[in-house]
Amino acid sequence: MFKDILVPLDGSEFAEQALDFAAGLAVREGALLHLIHVDTGARATAAVYLEQLAAQIGERHAVRVEAAVVQLNGGSVARTLAGEVEARAVRSVVMTTHGRSGLERLWLGSVADQLVRMLHVPLFLLRSCAPMPPRRILVALDGTPLAERALAPALHLAHIMRAQLTLLRVVALERAWVVTPHGARWVELALPRERAVEEAQHYLEGLARSMPPDLLIDTQVLVHESIPTALSEAAEQDDAALIALTTRARHGLERWLLGSVADKLLRSTTRPLLVVHPE
Repeated sequence: MFKDILVPLDGSEFAEQALDFAAGLAVREGALLHLIHVDTGARATAAVYLEQLAAQIGERHAVRVEAAVVQLNGGSVARTLAGEVEARAVRSVVMTTHGRSGLERLWLGSVADQLVRMLHVPLFLLRSCAPMPPRRILVALDGTPLAERALAPALHLAHIMRAQLTLLRVVALERAWVVTPHGARWVELALPRERAVEEAQHYLEGLARSMPPDLLIDTQVLVHESIPTALSEAAEQDDAALIALTTRARHGLERWLLGSVADKLLRSTTRPLLVVHPE
């Protein structure tokens, strides 16, 4: 499922932190690893750098590696990389990201940020070095078929890594504005919340029963006012090495103002993300 794998590199040590994770994935998939540098002016130097890095990674991990310096397409690094993914029939991308936030992100953007919207192959986003293999994978679900599109790559990853899978759904807190003789305040609605938790648990258990019997799978329902915060806290508490989820990948100002779970999660967790953007 993750054949072949592309790793974008810009010559920085930060970008290189994706290499061990990508190489570990390539070894288990028997995949070819593509190291790609987008040429922005120092092509000869970049070619030498990539060749040396490819030799080191190939020898250290006993994995097949190809390296290429490619011409910038249309002034956009992200567009250039998306073109390479298509041209090379790449099945997944592994890269590091700084996880910018706020106005800096709106004006500057990031390559990872743009690729989430452009690509329809699984995208592994790492904030730093990530453990390989991951021992526990958390899959964020909301009861919709769209969210369930993250299950197939997460299941495959769990199978090849022999990792445990946690299916998690966050139930939002329901509140009402209540006016009393002593003043007005927000009050949590316990009964709707209890029903929602019960329905969420039933949904997750049904999914778990449909999974391959050779996988270790558990389910978890959390009640929280913020889905990204709940996922981040659950990953820390359960020591999940990776969080898998689907994104709708909003565009433009709407995305900056409203955000998405994947977008906010990237900026609130240090755990790697496996982001799936279905066509």
